[in-house]
Amino acid sequence: MLLSPNTIDIWLLDLTRLRPQRSRFWAVLNPEEQARALRFHFERDQTRYTICRGAMRLILAEYLGRDPSSLEFSQNNYGKPLLADVDLSFNLSHAGNYGMLGLSQLATIGVDIEEQRQLDDLAGIAQHYFAPSERQAVLNADDQTAAFFRCWTRKEAYIKAHGMGLSLPLSSFAVSIEPEITQALEWNRENTVDQWHIQPLSAPAGYAAALACPRVVGAMQVQQRDWLGLPE
Repeated sequence: MLLSPNTIDIWLLDLTRLRPQRSRFWAVLNPEEQARALRFHFERDQTRYTICRGAMRLILAEYLGRDPSSLEFSQNNYGKPLLADVDLSFNLSHAGNYGMLGLSQLATIGVDIEEQRQLDDLAGIAQHYFAPSERQAVLNADDQTAAFFRCWTRKEAYIKAHGMGLSLPLSSFAVSIEPEITQALEWNRENTVDQWHIQPLSAPAGYAAALACPRVVGAMQVQQRDWLGLPE
C-alpha cells in the first residue's frame, strides 16, 4: 500500500473481532514485546496488547513491503515509538475493545481513541487539566461526558503528535469541543496554531477519537478504514 504526501490513513482495529487470530499476532512480536505482553496481570490486557502490537507490525509491513517480524523500532527522548531508518510516521492508540492506528509521510502524527465512560469527578479533572475555555464548554454542554471525551481525545492526539508526553502541559493549548469541526485547535502558547491541525475522527458508538498533525500546504486527505485481519 502506498501513501501520498498529504494522505493520512487511519485503521480501526476491532479487538473482539480479531481475538480468534491472537496466536498469529503473537507470532510476529519480537521477544521484548512478548515479554511485555506477559507482564500484564490480566489476560484481557495481554490479549489487547498482543493484537494491537501485532496488527501494527502487520499493517506497517504492508506499507513498507517488509516482513513484519523484521521491523525495528526506536523512540525519541520522551519515549514516543518510531520506526528505525524509515520515513513513515505512525501512532497507535487503544481503548476498550478498539484500537486505532494512523500512518503518514508527515514528520509526525498523533491519534487517540477513548471509550466514553462516566467519570466520578469530571468537573475536577476538567478544572485541573483543561484550559479555561475548554472547561466552560465541557461543563455547559448538555452531554458533559461526550463533550469531555471529545476534548480529551483532541488534546491527547495533539500531545502525541508533539511526542513530548506531559512535558507539554494539557493547559498550554485549547481545542474546540464541537462534534463536527475541520480544525479544532483554537490557540496555543507558542502562537503556532497555523502550523498544526486537529480534527475529530469517526469512531464506534460510545467512543471518541481524534487526529493531530502538522498542517500541510494543499488539501489533506484522511482515509478511515476497518482492518479486517489476516486472510485465512
